[in-house]
Amino acid sequence: MKILDRGIVFDAVQAEPLERCNGFLSLVRVADGTLLSSFKSGPKKLGYQDRLLLMRSTDNGNHWER
Repeated sequence: MKILDRGIVFDAVQAEPLERCNGFLSLVRVADGTLLSSFKSGPKKLGYQDRLLLMRSTDNGNHWER
């Protein structure tokens, strides 16, 4: 594996309290070039309020949206 670039997919510092602890990131590029990232998000490391978030970038990772 070769690291090509680094950046922020989701800024937990600016997130609501229920989305401040994130982990288990997955990243994939689909056929049209879109990047998709999914990860666990919750108020603490592991808990019953955790949920899965999905982010999308259509500009090679420069900007991300839900």
